[in-house]
Amino acid sequence: MMLSLNEIRRGKGRFASIIGALSLIVFLVLTLGALSDGLFFGATGAVRSTNATAYAFSPDAKGSLVRSSMTPAEVKEVEEAPGVAKASGVGVLLTSGKGTADEYDLAVFGIDPTGAGVPTTLADGRLPNPGENGVAAVDQSLGVDIGETLTVGTTSVEVVGITRDSAYQLQPTVWTTIDTWRTMRNEVRPEFTGVTDDVNAVAIETETGVTAEQIASETPDLTVLSADATGLAIPGVEQQKSTLNSIIYTTLAVAGLGRV
Repeated sequence: MMLSLNEIRRGKGRFASIIGALSLIVFLVLTLGALSDGLFFGATGAVRSTNATAYAFSPDAKGSLVRSSMTPAEVKEVEEAPGVAKASGVGVLLTSGKGTADEYDLAVFGIDPTGAGVPTTLADGRLPNPGENGVAAVDQSLGVDIGETLTVGTTSVEVVGITRDSAYQLQPTVWTTIDTWRTMRNEVRPEFTGVTDDVNAVAIETETGVTAEQIASETPDLTVLSADATGLAIPGVEQQKSTLNSIIYTTLAVAGLGRV
């Protein structure tokens, strides 16, 4: 011990530079870790923070909510699959909207308030009631208050609730009913005009002990992923997470070499 202390006293400058370099590397790792978590949580909150344990998609969607399109018959197929406790259609629209004082980029989610895929992180107010159109709960990152109005196309909704950690692809979410979502979508996406019965995907609440893989085996013509896998299937999420993790591990390896 005394030998080590004497060695440090004789080479204060050398040890100080090593400690400084390692401290900067540790700071860099912590910063990269925080950046990685922030991007991941900001992109996947809308599928992580709900009561859904799995999602079903059309087979060509590659697990992407916005690419998928499902008919009422496909929704019914999922609802009746063994191991499904609850299943509900989900609609997703990436768009822009106007608030009282500003314009926003939004992810509008149409849900069945009594079904699966409903956010569980309500911080204030309430969610829309079944069949209640013209109202919505919004993610707190949007920065609006209960009672304010949001407009997409020519359709306006009153904010009745605030949710936490429910963003999608780094955009704040607007949680409303399927009918209101479909009206908004048909206004801003004219190619869907007149379409009144489709959804993007089916949110699934599985029975205890049942996995997404088991549901997939019962619906071979559809793609079924767990909620975690659905988050990773969002375009860019898995790639950015892998890239940042590689940088972090490389930085740690450099720190270890510096220590040696």
